[in-house]
Amino acid sequence: MAAVVLALAVVGSLLPDEDAPEAAATEPAAVSPTTSAEAEPAVEPEPVDTDGDGVNDAEDHRPEDPKVQTRDDVDTDKDGIPDFEDAFPENAKYSKDSDGDGVADPIDDFPKNERYSKDSDGDAVADSEDDFPADPTRSKITTAMQNAISAAESYLDYTAFSRTGLIEQLQFEGYKTADATFAVDYLKVNWNEQAFKSAKSYLGYTSFSLSGLIEQLQFEGFTYDQAAYGAKKAY
Repeated sequence: MAAVVLALAVVGSLLPDEDAPEAAATEPAAVSPTTSAEAEPAVEPEPVDTDGDGVNDAEDHRPEDPKVQTRDDVDTDKDGIPDFEDAFPENAKYSKDSDGDGVADPIDDFPKNERYSKDSDGDAVADSEDDFPADPTRSKITTAMQNAISAAESYLDYTAFSRTGLIEQLQFEGYKTADATFAVDYLKVNWNEQAFKSAKSYLGYTSFSLSGLIEQLQFEGFTYDQAAYGAKKAY
């Protein structure tokens, strides 16, 4: 009987205890990291005022110049207009260039047109577009003028003329004096060389003394200086 009781006691010790707590999980629970001290807030840097003008460098237009705090304080030519608003910051005479063509408004005949700036004769036509930049009564070459130019070029292609001689020839052709004169002057002829060509032509078929050749060239309309140049060069 005692042996049976002992066996039951042994078996009972091997059964789980219902009142005992469950065993802890094999994996450890997550643990929040801890620091030795709380993180300190960032410290704002002290403002810097290098030039000591009372304005921090971060807001100072020129942080190393105590006379300049904002861009309004920069006026290189001392004309009362700050450089950032001055089209000519180094020229106290001018400050405005509305069309940005590099020509100040006071001397720009076309201050709102960047293509043009000069109108010498005041006829509202820019010099670069004006065939007569010094004559306010006209600005374009007419058809009659253009024809007179062509005729004058044709005459000069085959023989020599003095200025007055060529104008007279065009007049003889029916061109008005103004158109003939314009055409001859428009061509920018070297009249000394024309006198020389004429002198050579005379000497090619007859004899002349130097003084006689000069007189003959003057008769053709050359000035004395032109005639003397041409005759001496050809003689």
